[in-house]
Amino acid sequence: MVKIFREYDWHHVSLIVDETEAANTLVRSSMQAIFKEAEFGYEITFDVQSFSRKEANVTVDYKRLLRQSSRAARSRSSWKKSFNPFKTLFFKLSVIVLVTTGELTRQMLIDAYDLGMGNGDYVFFGVELVKQVT
Repeated sequence: MVKIFREYDWHHVSLIVDETEAANTLVRSSMQAIFKEAEFGYEITFDVQSFSRKEANVTVDYKRLLRQSSRAARSRSSWKKSFNPFKTLFFKLSVIVLVTTGELTRQMLIDAYDLGMGNGDYVFFGVELVKQVT
């Protein structure tokens, strides 16, 4: 993933992690370690929004999590300058990694679209560990 960040000159990632399953917490820790190591040759900052669905009577506001991730990414991202033969374009790009189940990733992407995050200013990655079936 660090190679992708370097290729596209991205410097900030926001993680949204469902900590209901212990494996997702491990993924979060691993990604934090990878991005921390990457800072030696390439500056990448990150923030983490975590939630848990362990309690049956508690609902998680996914749109709120997406808005928080967007604000964090926008406040930390640097302006990127892109040259076009006819004009100079300036834009901010937010990268959000969803460490959730496939079903929750789908729901969060629908919510992101409803929030207007489908306009090309956001990049989403979904991470889900494959469970071993015995």
